[in-house]
Amino acid sequence: MDFTHFFGHYLTAVRHANGRDWWLVKPHQFKHLFYLFLVTPNGIEGPFEKSVPLPDMVDLSGLRGQSTFNREGNMYAYTGYATDGVFVLDFDRCSGDFSYNHFYSIPTRDTSLNQDFSVGTCFSPDGTLLYANTPNKIYQIDLTDTSAISVQFIHGADISSDSLNYFQQYMNINLGPDDRLYIGNKNGYSKHPKLYRST
Repeated sequence: MDFTHFFGHYLTAVRHANGRDWWLVKPHQFKHLFYLFLVTPNGIEGPFEKSVPLPDMVDLSGLRGQSTFNREGNMYAYTGYATDGVFVLDFDRCSGDFSYNHFYSIPTRDTSLNQDFSVGTCFSPDGTLLYANTPNKIYQIDLTDTSAISVQFIHGADISSDSLNYFQQYMNINLGPDDRLYIGNKNGYSKHPKLYRST
């Protein structure tokens, strides 16, 4: 295994179906291939390679993105630059196997906005909704609906206002223990200011 092909981000964990052990999951940066480590009381086993038969991706290694499990642990979602949406996979907590569920396309590459690409995703507390975001917009996805209308814009930068130049861009989304969604600020990762209107 070539560890240089790990994503720079995206590490996430989910409890094994036995209620004791944990799966640690790290995706490949070019392929829909996942490296799983099983954390047990006796140590760490693996890595185990699990793949999903989907087309390879471009190199996402140096760019932000996110992967997440739902609370039940039977669904996994991941997004990042050049995906233009969110891949949703079913997950078997016993075997560690993934299977393709659906790809939800979200609007990106808005020419009026700089850095408009997928960076974050998170399931709702009950697992029926999925949230995805670019640095400038947040979308809500109804997981019971696989049509295009399942993806709804809910918040974002006002591109008609000069305040866009000062908009503090979004980063990853996480579900808190209080069932609220928390979204990071891009400037928490980046130390230099940017103008967000394309020139």
